[in-house]
Formats: sequence, structure tokens, C-alpha cells
Amino acid sequence: MDTKKTGALIAQVRRELGMTQRELAQRLSVSDRAVSKWERGAGFPDISLLEPLSQALGLTVTELLRGERGQAAMDDNELIREGAKLAMLRARSMIRRNLAGIILFAALAGFVLGPMGLWGRLQIQVTDIDRVVDAYVYTTAGERVGQTQIEVVGQWHQHRGKECWYEGRFAIPEVPKTCREDTKFLLSQGWDDYGNLEAVQIRLYTPGSFDIKTMKPAGYFAPSMEAFAVMTGEGKIIATDDYLARLMAMYPYVYRLDNVGITVWNE
Repeated sequence: MDTKKTGALIAQVRRELGMTQRELAQRLSVSDRAVSKWERGAGFPDISLLEPLSQALGLTVTELLRGERGQAAMDDNELIREGAKLAMLRARSMIRRNLAGIILFAALAGFVLGPMGLWGRLQIQVTDIDRVVDAYVYTTAGERVGQTQIEVVGQWHQHRGKECWYEGRFAIPEVPKTCREDTKFLLSQGWDDYGNLEAVQIRLYTPGSFDIKTMKPAGYFAPSMEAFAVMTGEGKIIATDDYLARLMAMYPYVYRLDNVGITVWNE
């Protein structure tokens, strides 16, 4: 059982059938994120999903488990062994996650319980974000030329003062570097003394370095990350609607949004 091979097979057959990750997820009553994990080889479907997943893709359970088409059906003993391996992998994953949480709690306990650390955390509201957002591709001038889906998985931090920031995954298929597992998308912004929304500062982070060339260092984002506009280093605009694309086309002139009645913040 090879998660990479199985993930590649799921992605290949899904595309051949003309299905999006969202459509496949809806058929199986799972999240878009779950399908994305399978296809990247970062996880494996639950045992209970093997049969409905194979039916949705027109494959056999054996082909799914082995990650290859045209595989002869396993006998009962083989299926039992593969099922046991899968169950063991999931159990080990749960143990690792729980152990990591305990270690992290112990390491941060002193900081969290300290007066300044506790006060600082109380000032920040953290929202977990895990979604796939439909977006469009535009030319530098703001002309729509295609459609795409952006995987957004991370956390939005809102400080009670005048700062907010997002850290996590912002995977744009048209920008391969953003789709790498070791790449994090970082953005931060604040408000000026007049209550105007200042330009977002965007960076990509990979272990050991920051990258400000792949993406232009400015854009427009709603706190939910369901509405946004960014520009790639080559000038291609990725946005959720034409209005934001037109704003992004003004780059390097960035419109400082009034906090009242502006679409991007009107949630």
C-alpha cells in the first residue's frame, strides 16, 4: 500500500471523469481538504470509504489499495492484511498527533502562563480556515481569462488593536511554488490612524528563506479568505471577482480601502 501511488491514481481518474475535488468530496460526504490530502499522498481514505470511493471512480478496491489499474482482485486474506495495515497507519498517526500536542503544551506552558504571554494571547482572536475557494485568472489589465480553485488551509489572527495576519497554505495551481508542501503563505496588514485599511504585505516562506518575488507583496483579502485578489510575480491576477481584479490591476498603486461598505470586507 503506497499513499503516493494511490493518491496519484485518485487524482488521475478524477480528472479523466471531469470531476473537481469538491464534487468528489460531496459524493463521499467528506471535505475538499480530505480529497486534496489523498491526492497529494499526505493521507489515505478511511477503510469505510474505500468501497464508495472505488465506485465513484469506477475502480476496484484492489486497484485503489495498490495504486494501479488492471490489478487482479485480492483474495480475502490479502484484503484483511491490507485493511489491518491501513488501520495501523491511522492509529499511529493519531498517536503521533496526540503526543505532539502534549509535547508542545509542555514546551509552551511557561510562556502561556506568564503574565505577558497570557495577556498577549487574550488580545488575539484566532480563526481556523480550511476550504477550497473558486477563483478566476485575469491578465495584468484585469481581463478574465480562466478559472481555478485555491486551497486555503491555515489560521487568521485578529488582534484587538490594529493588526491582523494569516499564516498557512494558499495553493494556486497556476503558481507551482505555492503548492509545495513546505511553502507557507504569510500576509499581514493593519489600519492607519484614520481607520483606512492599509495594503496587505505578502510573503512566501520555505524553511530557511522568505520569497517576495513569486507573488507581488500586496493584495486584498477578506478575513474569511473567501474573497481576495493577488498578483503573481509575472503579473497574472488571481481573484474571486471582477471588482477585486480591477483593484489589483492598479498595482503598484494599492487602494486603501475605507472600512465601511467595501465589498471585500462586507461579510
